[in-house]
Amino acid sequence: MEKIGMGKREGGRRGKWILLIGGTRPEVIKLAPMIQELHRRGIPHRFCFTGQHKEMVEGLFEFFQIEPDWDLNLISDNPSMPQMLGLLTKKLQKIIENSSPGLILVQGDTVSAMAGAMMGFYNRIPVGHIEAGLRTYNRLSPYPEEVNRRVIAHYTDFHFAPTGRNLHYLHQERIGGEGVVTGNSGIDALFWAVEQVKGGNGVGELPLPSDRELVLVTIHRRENWSHLTDIFTTLRREAEKWKNLHFIFPLHLNPLIRKKAKGILGDIPNFQLVEPLNYPQLVWVLEKARFVITDSGGLQEEAPALGKPVLVVRDTTERSEALEAGYLEMVGGRGEKLGEGIERVMERGGALPPFTGYGRGDSCRKIVDFLIEKGVI
Repeated sequence: MEKIGMGKREGGRRGKWILLIGGTRPEVIKLAPMIQELHRRGIPHRFCFTGQHKEMVEGLFEFFQIEPDWDLNLISDNPSMPQMLGLLTKKLQKIIENSSPGLILVQGDTVSAMAGAMMGFYNRIPVGHIEAGLRTYNRLSPYPEEVNRRVIAHYTDFHFAPTGRNLHYLHQERIGGEGVVTGNSGIDALFWAVEQVKGGNGVGELPLPSDRELVLVTIHRRENWSHLTDIFTTLRREAEKWKNLHFIFPLHLNPLIRKKAKGILGDIPNFQLVEPLNYPQLVWVLEKARFVITDSGGLQEEAPALGKPVLVVRDTTERSEALEAGYLEMVGGRGEKLGEGIERVMERGGALPPFTGYGRGDSCRKIVDFLIEKGVI
């Protein structure tokens, strides 16, 4: 499969070509199947990588066989969030002035997505928002994503909502523009990646025990930083209790998280601290895991799609569909209920059927069909 790069596309005057903007690892993962779909159907597009997660996206472009047309290298400036927004708007304005896209697509709820939507609106360019309508209605959880996505909604012309509930929230808020339920493009990426890793593509060497059940752990959100000692102490106690489980924890690059995790969990035989997994490795571990412990948003959709229960180390979730279906359990952000949650998952036993509430792997096709029907592309 050839890489999809700038040389394959058209630019110049304002026309029916699409500018996709993203810079975090989740954004790249969830935009990748969209780029693949546009390429398959011969629709002109360009991808601007903001560089918000420079190190964490290493290998993703090669795995998905895509190629950014612009790399803003944002992280090299080491900006705060307000500085990041200022840098992004300045750099994106220059790109828009020089290339004149006909549509801007952003994904999710990051500063990159908010800046992209903002610049589309101010330049009177239609904006499409992939993964629209997620809400906790708590401005500080998740922070700053909850406010980011509410702001993005007001700049957006086309809302691509993962579920009917997400679309309902937008109607309830009287947000303008047009909306459609498409599922989540992250599930498109997941199903594509599962097929790739079955053949060993991108997995490499990742030694894991064959005599114990796996538990995938990811902790990184800002709202949990002040509770890391409680969370990790609880995880230590549970790992010592459940000798038949093997916990694998890919460490976030944040120095605070790494230091705390190594200090509390570093000497537990069945608790494996590893460097950040690349996406194929993460998918490989997820498919093998008995269950997941996380404060991530994406894993709350990806794990249920593979039939895996999730203990959510947060007080709120924007994935209420999976919560109501029994795939998620909220255990809070302080470690108090985490042990009880592990106990319940172990008592339940048996695999769950795959959850289809966030799509069946055809979200990007639905988005492109919608845009063609509307005459946007």
